Amino acid sequence: MASYPHILPMELVYETARFLQNSVLCLAETGTSGITPASHVRHLWLGPTSSSAEHDLSYASSAWPVTLIHRILAHCRELRALALINFAQHLVYRIEAMIPPTVEMVHLGPVHGHLDFRKLACAARLRTISSLDTYLSDWDVQDLVLAPHIRRIRRFYTGSIGQRIGFAFEQLPCVKKSTSLEEMQIIVCGETTEGARQELAMMAEEFMDNADARVELIAMARRPDGQMDGIGAFHDDWLAELGLCFRRTQVDPVENGRMTLR
Repeated sequence: MASYPHILPMELVYETARFLQNSVLCLAETGTSGITPASHVRHLWLGPTSSSAEHDLSYASSAWPVTLIHRILAHCRELRALALINFAQHLVYRIEAMIPPTVEMVHLGPVHGHLDFRKLACAARLRTISSLDTYLSDWDVQDLVLAPHIRRIRRFYTGSIGQRIGFAFEQLPCVKKSTSLEEMQIIVCGETTEGARQELAMMAEEFMDNADARVELIAMARRPDGQMDGIGAFHDDWLAELGLCFRRTQVDPVENGRMTLR
């Protein structure tokens, strides 16, 4: 047994299946005060933090220990932010009901598939959803914008954008149907901020009829090391969002330009 009287709210990052396996007992260990380390976890990232780093949690990999993830989520009863990265879309239904009811922010992708709000214990607390490089059907987008408690939807695109961003613009009219949504972001992470800005500007011009004051376009450059690392850029974004939403300290890892589609 151990005591953890001075542990502050923690952020945990699990990039390998082995780390997940070794951590479950530690998180559940009860100290002399009756408090487990898991009760201090506020931010939990499951999956790789880089597209290039060595890890075994690749997309749809059989290494994903879903049962262990269930146990970790069950222990983290005060969780505020959750990221599921490279978690295959055909497995999402197995994790939905286990997301703690305290979660307010979720980062998902790439290609995360449908999220069923009827199964989410956190539906009443969930305020922000960030989606990486994922095609969402019209039905998916409408479910998101009409969810009564969601305030921000963020669609994050990296690498070769092509038609993917076009679908996001085509689906903007559904934003007008929402009375509770405060912000819909379309974020493009390109080779340069200016290049991403130009691409967004062209799309904004083409889809001006779909304009809504709640839509915000964000142009972002690739990471400072010059590498086009989609998951790495998404992890940088996660850190910035945590600073903005929870510590109220802006953490912006890359220079970015903003413009609102009006």
